[in-house]
Amino acid sequence: TGLLSVLAIGTNVDSITDVLNINNASLAVWLVLGIVLSDILMSLPFAKLRYENKAKLFSILKIANIILNIGFNVFFFFILPHLTHIGIFNSIYFPEFTFEYAFASNLLANMLTIVFLIPTYNFNISRLDRKLILTIFLYSYPIVISGLAGMINDVGDKFILDFFITDKVEANYAIGIYGANYKIATLMIIFIQMFKFGVEPFFFRISHQIDHKGTYAFVTKAFSYIGLFLFVAIIGYIDLVKHFIDSSYHVGLKIVPYVLLGNFFYGIYYNVSIWFKITDKTKFGMYFTFSGAIITIAMLILLVPAFGYMGAAIATLICFVSMAVLNILMGRKHYKVNYDWKRILILLSFSILLVVLFWMFKSDNLFLSLTFGTVIIFMYLASLFVIDKGFFKAIRSHSV
Repeated sequence: TGLLSVLAIGTNVDSITDVLNINNASLAVWLVLGIVLSDILMSLPFAKLRYENKAKLFSILKIANIILNIGFNVFFFFILPHLTHIGIFNSIYFPEFTFEYAFASNLLANMLTIVFLIPTYNFNISRLDRKLILTIFLYSYPIVISGLAGMINDVGDKFILDFFITDKVEANYAIGIYGANYKIATLMIIFIQMFKFGVEPFFFRISHQIDHKGTYAFVTKAFSYIGLFLFVAIIGYIDLVKHFIDSSYHVGLKIVPYVLLGNFFYGIYYNVSIWFKITDKTKFGMYFTFSGAIITIAMLILLVPAFGYMGAAIATLICFVSMAVLNILMGRKHYKVNYDWKRILILLSFSILLVVLFWMFKSDNLFLSLTFGTVIIFMYLASLFVIDKGFFKAIRSHSV
């Protein structure tokens, strides 16, 4: 299916570049297709490593991929221009190439990573089971479709900003502010991605154990507590974190709490999504994602004209909250897990209160700001201990 998709797009490269209004980009499109196909070839062996709890090898190969990617970028952009006097290097140096070299670096890194993954492949065509392949297809196609709809939730806000702001300079400025401040949420996003890598194979592996639902509830509670800690900590130290982006974009820092909280709810959505994956009702994932996409578009149309990029941030939060709530409600009906929503909601409410208080009384003095930030972080930790002492006992005893 990966090959078929690449071929379908590849045979229409010129039409695609015309629609996207990008000239002389055929090579770049082919490089991107190569990246996508190599990602597909890597996905199964990496999933196997996760399932087999080979976290060390998984991490080494993932980090190696990143290092190789950076290394090739350094070579193409900083070293290659100084080697043009050597014939072989001169033949691959094109001064006009920018993103082509970036895409080529990604593709080369992936190809080398695939070489390292070859020992994990165990493919025998005689073992192909047509019934199983059909079952897998019926299971996965709603997830694929929901992934496409999910792109609206992920990038729709940027497109809407460009659509509603007619002045292109002003539109690019707004998108730049929004995109830059969205990057501050990267710490939350990285945490969610790390969690997703480890938890899904774990959830599937224990699904036949008698007390697996109790484990699901405990893991979701642990995720919530850590996610809310990150929410409070990033806002508490916003005057340090903001230096990850250029000072000209600091005017948009007000969107950061909304974006962080939105991604937190996306993490909650992912946690409770295990019910429709285990019960082979993946069509519900498609329903939730399409509902989120519709809500995103509606909120963007409603809020962006009035509030600009702030409206886009609020729309993102509303989208992910709605998806999480819909997922939780349907999960209770089809595959009830006794999540401790009472304590999670109490802590969520208190976390939001702390962030609001911090933002209302935030000082321009760095020392005072960091001091106040440290205070709200300790208040969060203290409230966590008061609200759920049993959580820490469970961790100490390794019992869920």
